[in-house]
Amino acid sequence: MSNSLTQRLFPSGVILETLEDLSRAEPLTARELQLVSKAVPKRVDEFRAGRHCARHALRKLGIENFELLKGPNREPIWPAGVVGSISHSEKYAAAAVASSKVVKSLGIDIERAKPLADGLCHTIATPDEIRMVTTLPGDRPWDTLLFSAKESFYKAWFPLTRKVLEFHDVRVDIEPIAERFRIQILKEEYPPLNIIGRFVFTEDMIWTSATVQHCD
Repeated sequence: MSNSLTQRLFPSGVILETLEDLSRAEPLTARELQLVSKAVPKRVDEFRAGRHCARHALRKLGIENFELLKGPNREPIWPAGVVGSISHSEKYAAAAVASSKVVKSLGIDIERAKPLADGLCHTIATPDEIRMVTTLPGDRPWDTLLFSAKESFYKAWFPLTRKVLEFHDVRVDIEPIAERFRIQILKEEYPPLNIIGRFVFTEDMIWTSATVQHCD
């Protein structure tokens, strides 16, 4: 699955590792385990699976046995010269990494392919976005895709800016046929970024990615 997803979600040079059976994840290091010492077992399993994917992805960059800790805002601390992102659900885990010479930043998110809970769309979407998702074709859970796109974008945005954005600070425009989305930052004080947003529906999941390209 990883090769096909990588090509559909990311530009050349990005490595994507996925894991479907979370029970197959490798053990955490002692310091990684400490990061989830107070978490419930389900959360620990998802965290371990995400680190498993990250370790395997980093290995393809020639980085062995890297201990992936967290920064002050709970963000993963990647090796120098590497950008990356992790996501996990109750069924899948995924990690994407690349050399910082290839892309400036990236984000990935995975969600169950089902509609958002009642009322949540109004919490995460602008009025324009709500109108958009109600007019998109087919019976896809476009509202969940919208949520996932914003999650992917934020994971790519934060490492570059260290600025917190709320859901209504950005607008997503979904292009269903092209399997892409565009992001507009609505707060004028932040400069625009060269962002590529992509998405894939699989049988039961939504996969989204956001990649910040280097300017030519």
